[in-house]
Amino acid sequence: MDDAAWLGNILYSVFPADTLLSVSETTGRTRVEWTVPKIDRRNVPLVIDLDPVVRQRWEDESVGERIALEGRIRRSATNQLVDYDAAGSTAIPEAVVIRVHDIDL
Repeated sequence: MDDAAWLGNILYSVFPADTLLSVSETTGRTRVEWTVPKIDRRNVPLVIDLDPVVRQRWEDESVGERIALEGRIRRSATNQLVDYDAAGSTAIPEAVVIRVHDIDL
């Protein structure tokens, strides 16, 4: 399972149901895209910067610890999206970045 599918399984409740997650070949970050219903266009660019240590930590943990780590990842992503406006201007120089780093969890 690639990082996009792995993150999609964890962050299913954070984004709309039609969200597409895909790993960028150039940056290694996971792009997060969906259509904003009110304006019928793509959301403001958003990516997830996943620390490989987080994924490895999840792989190495017991089921109970995996569930706890998934909850921390969801809370962290939700907190970082507080000021994100999916329907805002897409004329921004860089995508909004959600950090999922070991030190933050």
